[in-house]
Order: sequence, then structure tokens, then C-alpha cells
Amino acid sequence: MKTIIVPGRYENLVKLSEFVRQSAQEAGLESFDIYSVETAVDEACANIIEHAYGGEGQGEIECCCEVEETGLIVRLKDHGKPFNPETVRDPNTRAPLKKRQSHGLG
Repeated sequence: MKTIIVPGRYENLVKLSEFVRQSAQEAGLESFDIYSVETAVDEACANIIEHAYGGEGQGEIECCCEVEETGLIVRLKDHGKPFNPETVRDPNTRAPLKKRQSHGLG
């Protein structure tokens, strides 16, 4: 298992992406799957900065990647405000694109 800890700043999303990409390559993932993992981790880390910490520089993000025979496990850890998905309404994905909300789909 490999771990990286970075300050919760948007500029560090690049470091996290590179770290996850390398681990995904070591796990033998295909190019599209690597991109998908990078995108998911980037979105989750941006949410940590924005929602858990309420902005940049308020805490750290720990990313652990574990390569297994069957793939890759990625764990993110922060010390920010917890998120309760039960308090968020499901987005209306049937609305026309121009009327859909721009956030909250991740």
C-alpha cells in the first residue's frame, strides 16, 4: 500500500491524480479505467476541499492506494465536516440539459 498526504488545496489535485494514475497503472488497469479512477478521485478530493473543509488550506487529504490481484483500492481520508448523503435530494437527471443543476451529480 502507498500513501500520500497533501494540504487540501486545489493545486494539489494534480499531485493526487499523478499518484492515483501510477497506482492504477501498477494494478494493470486499462487506459479508460485509469482515467475513470483519476476522475472519481479528483471529484472526491475537490468535494473534500469545498464541502468538508469549507475552502482551501483548512486541512489535509490522505490518499491510500492498494494494488490487489483483482484491481485497485483507493481510500481517501480527511478530518473535515462529515457528509450525510441522506440529507441530499436526488438530482433530476430527466430534466433538459439547460435546466439541470451544474453540481451535485458526483
